[in-house]
Amino acid sequence: MNLNWNALVAKMKVTGEFDPDGLEADSLEHDYNEGRTVIRTYGSRITAHASVGGGGYFPWYPEYEIRRIYVASGANGKGKGREIVTELMERFTRIELGLPRKVPTFFLISKNPAVWHIAKSLDFAAVTIHSMPYVVDWANRGGLYYRLPESARCDEPWKLKEPQRWLYLK
Repeated sequence: MNLNWNALVAKMKVTGEFDPDGLEADSLEHDYNEGRTVIRTYGSRITAHASVGGGGYFPWYPEYEIRRIYVASGANGKGKGREIVTELMERFTRIELGLPRKVPTFFLISKNPAVWHIAKSLDFAAVTIHSMPYVVDWANRGGLYYRLPESARCDEPWKLKEPQRWLYLK
């Protein structure tokens, strides 16, 4: 089947939730072919998408970012987002079973309340300097310092204006 990656990119850009730099059909298709992406389709149309990036600073304690979570309108609210994120986590947990820490660390950064809901339902926790005092050091080691949301670094994240990006960690 010939999947329409260009249509997916166009739909993702319209949402305003994704950084358009690096959001290209060839890149998404490559991640899919490499096994780093889970999708759901309806014909050639991709209706749900989630991918994983990274591997972390320490290879024996992997940390994976779950990114580019997208569920098409009409398919949202039906558990598709949770389903594909769960499948992705299971796929990368099985790979890491021989490591000292049996379950890798997963994290995601999003400003979408639907993604927050998915994260919470999968036992992710919102990260702030109160819940993880060394979050800035952790982000710096992993190359995420410049992407670390303000909600994770500030003293009073509940006072930030909406919409705000949040870091979730499991």
